[in-house]
Amino acid sequence: DTAGRAIEGATVRDARTGTLERTDSLGRFTVRGVRVGMVSLEIASPGYETMSFDFEAVPGDTATLVVPLVATNE
Repeated sequence: DTAGRAIEGATVRDARTGTLERTDSLGRFTVRGVRVGMVSLEIASPGYETMSFDFEAVPGDTATLVVPLVATNE
């Protein structure tokens, strides 16, 4: 979240392939089988705004993403 706390169980979806993963207790996730080129990930968790993140996947590269989710006012 915006305070830097990990959000366990958030869903991470690759918009191009529909692959769905969940974050672990440390807020980490791995999306396997990402194709080279532009990737759009959608991160969602109840009580937080859904975030989209676009990046370019490069062959043989590993990316570390920090995506702070913003709590909703509901």
